[in-house]
Amino acid sequence: MEYNGYHAVVTFDEELGILHGEVINTRDVITFQGKSVDELEQSFRASVGEYLKICEERGRAPDKPFSGRVVLRMEPETHRAVAGAARISRKSLNSWILEAIDGHLTRADEEKDPIECDLQLTALPADSAFEAFLDEVSLRNGGQDPVSPVIPFWVDLHNGRIWASDVRPAHEVFTFEARAPYHHPVRYSPLSEFLTDKVNLNQSRLDRLATSVGAINSQLKEQLAGYQSLHRHGSYASGTLIKPGGDKGEYDADILVVMNQNSQWEPKDYLLEVRRTLATNKTYADKLRLKTRCVTVDYPGDFHLDVVPRLEMEGKHYVCNRIDNKFEETDGDGFRDWFNEKNRITDGNLKRVVRLLKYLRDHKNSFAAESILLTTLAGNTIKASDEGKEEVSTVADTLVTVLTRMDDYLQQQPSMPEIKNPVLDTEDFDRHWNQRKYVNFKNRVHSYAQTAKRANKEVYGEKEIKLWRELFGDAFGEPASSGGSGRFVER
Repeated sequence: MEYNGYHAVVTFDEELGILHGEVINTRDVITFQGKSVDELEQSFRASVGEYLKICEERGRAPDKPFSGRVVLRMEPETHRAVAGAARISRKSLNSWILEAIDGHLTRADEEKDPIECDLQLTALPADSAFEAFLDEVSLRNGGQDPVSPVIPFWVDLHNGRIWASDVRPAHEVFTFEARAPYHHPVRYSPLSEFLTDKVNLNQSRLDRLATSVGAINSQLKEQLAGYQSLHRHGSYASGTLIKPGGDKGEYDADILVVMNQNSQWEPKDYLLEVRRTLATNKTYADKLRLKTRCVTVDYPGDFHLDVVPRLEMEGKHYVCNRIDNKFEETDGDGFRDWFNEKNRITDGNLKRVVRLLKYLRDHKNSFAAESILLTTLAGNTIKASDEGKEEVSTVADTLVTVLTRMDDYLQQQPSMPEIKNPVLDTEDFDRHWNQRKYVNFKNRVHSYAQTAKRANKEVYGEKEIKLWRELFGDAFGEPASSGGSGRFVER
């Protein structure tokens, strides 16, 4: 669905018989619902209009839909390979990239298993591999030329691979893979595969989370007294959720529900009202837990969703402490915006590094640190002058930079330092740490930094894999398990 430049996806709640929609091309959460297509469309338009009105009343610009203009950065060798592939296809570079993306999105949407051609093209350059691929398609097509043109032919030299596919009218997909030879000038990094196969949260689970958030937002928007808006928060907002460790396989996600101040209510009443509103819906009645600053909705075997009430009073933002029955100042969306800027400087590599650090914490159980603390320490290492520099040009380079700079800082701190919220210096992020936990963390970071530097200096081969495995454990380099997020998904 599309309205005024805002695009939305729709899911159906069989239990309630309601269509749920969520806008997908903004960072802010905009949801809507209806019992029919007409009602859904009206609700969609009304929700977008209400969102724009709220932004205008608060004096801030709405989060605009994507403009369609993207600055794409790639290694010179990758640029050369892509340009060559475009020339082979007799297309402009822009058209070739768009077709590659469209083809990938089409494949992801159809969710069809490809027929893979193991051609063992380890010594072939990109154009020869492409010709071999066409020969394979022709062979499978009874010796005839492909019925449709080869739509997506994409090159991923960062990972030492060349990929191509042809989608025939019957939606049969042919693919091939050609490993780059060892003397190839492009440096192979296995970290992207590790992120996709072992670290990143599966796309299907992210989709279920988005659907659940949309349903809860619809419930609160319709029935919660003083409801203003809903926002992603914490790791959900920063894009650093990872696959959970442990036996249950459950992860936590946070959302903020912004509410109007009620002069008749105490701080605890806001939490009680959120719980009461959700409990009126039988879907949530037996899933709710009342905690100190949030109401948790449990989805057993999948995730826990923390709903945190937030108020704005006299230009400041507050959350509600139910136990102490007091308001506590918070930064609003300040931390999210701070981290997003740091992540932009690294061209998205910082959020991937934070996921890797969380993996070390959760799957190796080698140190204890709250996610907000770990994210802040990592973000503090990135400087504005890093933009476009080699130190943050790849995931591996950024990981080495973050660990090395973090190690340099920690080695100068014999006692546990104060780690402040970078946008609200009255808030401490080290409140759950102690000296013993800090010393262990400092020692681990020192060791991790040395191992990462050694691994990043190696040329693709068994020694590099061995060093990364020394850092991340035996799961590094293993084949992806079923239900992974997909070979080409790197969010």
